[in-house]
Amino acid sequence: MSRGNDVFSQALGLPAQQRRELALRLLESLPPEEGRSNELDVEYEAELLRRMEEIDAGKAKMLTMDEVMAGLPKRRGKG
Repeated sequence: MSRGNDVFSQALGLPAQQRRELALRLLESLPPEEGRSNELDVEYEAELLRRMEEIDAGKAKMLTMDEVMAGLPKRRGKG
């Protein structure tokens, strides 16, 4: 398992509010795209919070990074 997967697994063990704060801090730490600031768009932040609430409520299926990567060829019509 990669270090990123280890960190992700540990983060999933945090309470929901701490995961939200961590997710926002990670996004804000990314370098700004050309012509954009690090500030999250209101709509983007709302969507992020909606998805995190679905995860917390058990309505979303969680995948490991390995599962996501393995499924990419299928989604691109190559598998």
